[in-house]
Amino acid sequence: MEELNREQRRYRLHALVRAEWLAHYGYELSRRIGRLAEAFEICERMSNTAAKRNDDSWLQAWYGHQALILRAWGRIEEAFALLKKKEAPCLELGNNSGLGYCYWSWGLLARAQKAPHTEQESPAPLWRCSPN
Repeated sequence: MEELNREQRRYRLHALVRAEWLAHYGYELSRRIGRLAEAFEICERMSNTAAKRNDDSWLQAWYGHQALILRAWGRIEEAFALLKKKEAPCLELGNNSGLGYCYWSWGLLARAQKAPHTEQESPAPLWRCSPN
């Protein structure tokens, strides 16, 4: 394995960050213009890349994007499974906003399944995730 100097490592890190954001903008654009298949493909590729790099921050974001598309397609069970996968990194990272989005999405999925009792239940106590 080649030894990288500080400047080369820095360049590669910035290139990686730029690639993540370009993928995110590509996803957003595809989703907004109704090209959900392309947006979903971007999400799948980027979640695989984030998983290989053990980048939980981006991984949970891509899972959430995939779940949003699956919900739009009516694939509720698959969307719920992805949101369950999103919950773990959010709890681990202490990402309360991501966790809130996850639980909010669970409620929307429960509503789509016509399960109002599930819709109003909190999957986990929110105080458990607070940083203090």
